[in-house]
Amino acid sequence: MDKIIKEIDILINSLDFSALWPEFRKFKFALYDEKNYYMDGYVGEIDERFMGNSAIKLGNEAIAIWNMSMSAEYKSDEKITSGIVHEMFHCFQGQYGEKRHANEILGIDYPIELENINLRSLERKLLYNSAIEVNKTQKLELLKEFFNVRAEREKILSEFIEYEKAIETFEGNAVFVEFQALKQMSQDKDSMLVEFLNGFTDISPSNLAIRRSSYFQGMVLCMIADDLIPEWKIEFQNSDLYLSDFILNKLNIVIVPAKKEYLISEDVINCIAEWEENIDKEFNNFNSSDNIEKLENVSFAGFDPMNILKRGNEYLHKHFLKINQDGVDNMIKGPVKVVCGENMFYVKWIEFVKKTTASK
Repeated sequence: MDKIIKEIDILINSLDFSALWPEFRKFKFALYDEKNYYMDGYVGEIDERFMGNSAIKLGNEAIAIWNMSMSAEYKSDEKITSGIVHEMFHCFQGQYGEKRHANEILGIDYPIELENINLRSLERKLLYNSAIEVNKTQKLELLKEFFNVRAEREKILSEFIEYEKAIETFEGNAVFVEFQALKQMSQDKDSMLVEFLNGFTDISPSNLAIRRSSYFQGMVLCMIADDLIPEWKIEFQNSDLYLSDFILNKLNIVIVPAKKEYLISEDVINCIAEWEENIDKEFNNFNSSDNIEKLENVSFAGFDPMNILKRGNEYLHKHFLKINQDGVDNMIKGPVKVVCGENMFYVKWIEFVKKTTASK
């Protein structure tokens, strides 16, 4: 672990943080595994704060943490370093007082429905095409069409569109900074964007993971803002507007109501069917597990919004679930199924696979 920490430190120290975002700076970071965290030559035991890749407080200091056992998609030191810079940016957001956080309950109940997903798929194509367009006049025209389609989705989604906007704002900026850091460390800058946004316009179940796919919508919006709005970052940082609304206002874009009906694509119909099939498989696999234990009289104390599946009034927490029972908080490693009543906070019971001890 010492070797990789030194290699990452060298890469981080090579970065121009102020070129990534004004006033952004290096924060301390820690790598961790299933038992310990490693930071500045110190080895400590992990606790419940060490969940996924994130920004946490150790003492009174904001620290970027990186789970080395979950780095399958980060296959090089440069990729891991750029991911750590992403988490450092969350430390920075905490420092300047970012408050445009997503309501994760909206994310869990987000409607994966034909009309919404059909328009969202079109929206993402327009956004991507605007980002890669070199001609600024044409870039702006594509962006205007993006906002026209989004306005149609706002009519359908009501408050749920706020979830996407908040994720674009909070996480999208961090992914944008992550990408810029990777560019600084890369020799082959020309092919990076295509690789980084691979699958962005696909009509696929992976893009129905709304939280994760909205990260990249935010990143692309940041790229477009860089091209069309000089020196936008500090003004945006101090704004109360979500990223997309800020761009809409700064460019004085006027929404043009749709004059046509958007036909539902067969690809979207098939994609949602596959998405629902996949969810059924996950629940059925859990239900067929041995040694399932049932626990009642509990309430939520924490969960991982990136790894939740919903089917009717059942929720499958794939990573972990933090519960409160009789005033005591406990962490249960996933998968954990929660059966709810009229809403997700009315927990009827939870089910999880009880660990068995091998007989001697």
